[in-house]
Parts: sequence; C-alpha cells; structure tokens
Amino acid sequence: MNGIFNVLKPPGMTSHDVVDEVRKIIGQRRIGHAGTLDPAAAGVLPVLCGQAARLAEFLIEKDKAYRVEMVLGVVASTQDLTVPPDRVVDASGLSLAEVERAARSFVGEIDQVVPAFSAVQVEGRRLYRMAQRGKGIPVIKRQVRVISLEILSMSHGPNPRVLMDVTCSKGTYVRTLCHDIGEKLGPGGALGFLLRTRSGPFRLEDSVTLQELASSPEAALLPLLSALEGCPSAALQPRAARLLHTGIKPFPADFVSMPEAREGETLAILGPGDELIAIGVLSGGRVSIRKVFSE
Repeated sequence: MNGIFNVLKPPGMTSHDVVDEVRKIIGQRRIGHAGTLDPAAAGVLPVLCGQAARLAEFLIEKDKAYRVEMVLGVVASTQDLTVPPDRVVDASGLSLAEVERAARSFVGEIDQVVPAFSAVQVEGRRLYRMAQRGKGIPVIKRQVRVISLEILSMSHGPNPRVLMDVTCSKGTYVRTLCHDIGEKLGPGGALGFLLRTRSGPFRLEDSVTLQELASSPEAALLPLLSALEGCPSAALQPRAARLLHTGIKPFPADFVSMPEAREGETLAILGPGDELIAIGVLSGGRVSIRKVFSE
C-alpha cells in the first residue's frame, strides 16, 4: 500500500506503537510517521506507507495546531503532569487578563530551551536518558515560531486550568511553552493535556481511529498528493510521465501545464489521473526533478 493514514493517536501509546499497530493491520514493513507525539498526547499522527515514507521530510516541516490545557501554579521536571509535580502553589490570584497578556508575549519568533525529558540527542545520547540518570543536562536552545495562541477559557481555584489553541512551527515544545508562560506569570505552569488538531494538511475531523483503520484500510488510505496540499503542481504528458519512471528527465515542452512559482519552490509533478509521480524544484526557469516515485 502506498499512501497516508491520518491516524487519531490515542493517549497511552507512543508514535512508534501506532506505527507497529498499522504494520500488523496491513501486513507491511515500510511504514513511518511524520511528527512524534508524546505518549500522553493524542491527536493527528500522519502514518506514511510505502512510497509515502519518502514524503516525511515535507510533512515534518509543516506547521502544527494543538488544543492545550495549561495548569498554573504547578512546576514539574517533565513540564507536564505525567509525573508528580516538584512544586504546587496557589495561583488563584491570577486574572484572565494577566494570563492573556503573558501568553501573547510568546507569539512570534521565540527561543525555547529544549526540555531535559526529550528525545533530542547530544553526542549520541538521549536527553531524557541523561535526565533519568541525574547527569548534567546541556542547555540547548532552539528558535521556533508560535503563529497564533488563543485562550478559550480559564477555570477558578488555586490551580487554574487554561484551555487554549496553539498553532506553531515544527520543533515547538508545547509543554515548554506552558512552563515558560507560567514562569513569566510567577507561580509556574505545566501541560495538563495535549491534543494535536492538525499536522500540515491533515486535520483531526478527518482522522481515523486504529479500530476504524483495521476495519477498512483501503477506505482510510489517502493518496501521496494529499501530503502536498497547497504546493503548486505541474502536469506531465503521459509519454513523458512514463519516461520519467525510466530515468529520462522531462523537457519544458513535456509539461501540459506549469504553475506560476518562485525560484527554488517545490513543485508536485503529476502524471495521468493527477497522480503524484515526482517532486521537483523550479530552477532557472526549468523544473529540476528531485524525487521520483516508483510505479
């Protein structure tokens, strides 16, 4: 099977667990995913089968959207509530206006310190392994982008729960965002729960559970082209499409249609039936083929 499953990952499973489950369902080894979710998190996890695995680099680069619960007055080593907190204080004095003001300050390009309990590798060692062993954790900073942050509601009590929608760039740690907002407010904060509502073009409302996928894998399988939503496309003549699969690169006259695109922009190369057969880049007014998908 060549295509993409928009899987609704349940909490309690790792992203790798989901991939293993899909392998069992369809009896196929070449499967991967685009964008890891923590075990406690739920939501959209694109699972790439067969030729679609070669699209991972494009999907990982896409923006993500989340429904987030932030708990104020709580500080934890993992920056979430998967472990007992290190500190709990009364944060009932915070107003909604204060929380909104602090949260807005994180919209845009920001620097994040990669959390100690993460899978990032330093000299071949995972940070979370180093943290578990009590070793010194190197400080790693990354620049990420919070595209939008909207607070939906805030509960009352000593540890208010703030519900918000966050859209951000790849590599953004939402639990670190909750921690940093809490630190800015004073009493601290931690992630209560995380639901990914969108990963690039794949949305929560269109996702399928593992049970639904198991009942009808063919119905749930999305075409390769679905991974490149919004990407300009160029259509090849049928003969040129066949030759491309044999290694013969197309000439400008072989294209039935050519979009307006910027120099260096990625193009989806389509064959008969609008099937994605290759990925190219506009270079010097011509299409340079970068990746060809086998028939």
